[in-house]
Amino acid sequence: DDGEELWAFVPELALPEFAAMADSFYCHRYTVDQTMSVRDMKLHGVWRTVLVGGAREGGAGLFALDVTDPLAPEVLWQAETPDGKPFPSQVTLIEAGDVPLAVVGSGFDVVDGDAWLHALDLTSGNVLGSILLSHSNNARNKATRPAALDLDIDGATDILYVGDMLGSIWRLDVNDSPYPHHWSVSEIFNGPAP
Repeated sequence: DDGEELWAFVPELALPEFAAMADSFYCHRYTVDQTMSVRDMKLHGVWRTVLVGGAREGGAGLFALDVTDPLAPEVLWQAETPDGKPFPSQVTLIEAGDVPLAVVGSGFDVVDGDAWLHALDLTSGNVLGSILLSHSNNARNKATRPAALDLDIDGATDILYVGDMLGSIWRLDVNDSPYPHHWSVSEIFNGPAP
């Protein structure tokens, strides 16, 4: 109520920057600047409030906290996105095939020009799979934050929509599976790259 800090969390990905922060000539370095995603999700059959955040410009790291008890948060996991690129999208929290997932668009790729969508098990941070949405030999690329749609309002995601930097919008039918290799992918729009 009064804005007093009750706890703090520093993910492992930020620790290497602490020495530089103590330098009197310190110039800002990004560490944890991704917008956090918070949602009530069932973990092991019990409703929990989960917060997932990451490095964004600070790197490819992600982390998940159980903040159900706001006075005693618990670290669930810390991981790196499979593509290892900085600037991953904000995470979307979904359920597919009775498995809670953290779904994230790939980081900013200036070398290979790839846009990936990654699915991580929300309870462990293990990668359940990735889908290459698009590739360009001569353009920068990345995937946006996935937008989730629950068509039958049963709590499970049926469709994801994701954009890329090549001007495409992708539809992914989840097919009641937590594994991206079971998802159906179709390009529903292709416009000029932004």
